[in-house]
Amino acid sequence: MHNLRSILTRLSLGGLALLTPLPAYAHPGHSGGGHFLDGFLHPLSGWDHLATMIAAGLFAAVLGGRALWAVPLSFLALMVAGMELAIGHIALPFVEFFVTSSAFVFAIALVTHKRWTVQAAAVLVGAFALFHGYAHGMEMPRNTVIPAYALGFLAASALLQSVGAAMGFAGRRLGLLAGRKAFTRA
Repeated sequence: MHNLRSILTRLSLGGLALLTPLPAYAHPGHSGGGHFLDGFLHPLSGWDHLATMIAAGLFAAVLGGRALWAVPLSFLALMVAGMELAIGHIALPFVEFFVTSSAFVFAIALVTHKRWTVQAAAVLVGAFALFHGYAHGMEMPRNTVIPAYALGFLAASALLQSVGAAMGFAGRRLGLLAGRKAFTRA
C-alpha cells in the first residue's frame, strides 16, 4: 500500500509539473506605496510563493530536530540576499524557472524519503529562496520603503512556513507522513 501511495504521489506531482506554465509572471500589478502591507501581501498573491514557502515549512517539520529552525531561517536569510541582489541591479539568471520549479523540487525531496543532513536541506531551501527574494526585489513598487516592505514579505514568508510546519506535524500525528530525522555531518 505504501509503495502504491508513493507511486501515485509521484505521478500526481509529475502531472502537475506538466500543467504548469514555465514563466512565473510572479505577481505584477502591486499598486500600493511599497510599505509593510504591500510586502506582506506579495507572497500571498501567487501560487508559486505560497506553495514553495508552505513546502519549505513542511520539509522542515518532516525532517524535525535542528532542521525545524535551520531550514526556515536559511530560506528567510537567502530571500533577503536575493532581494539585495535585485535592488543592486545584479543580474540573476533563470529567476522565473527557479521560482516556478522550487515547490516541485521541495515536494520531490519530501516524497523520495531521502535522509537529508540539516546543512543539505538548508542549502537546498536557501538556494531557491535566493530566487524568490530576487523576484520580490524586482517586483517592488516604485516608491518602496525597503525595510518596511522587506519586513512585510519576511513576516508573510515566516507565517507560510509555519503553516507548512503545522501541516507536517498534523500529517505525522495522523500517520500520513513519516518523520525522517535530519542528521548532522560530523
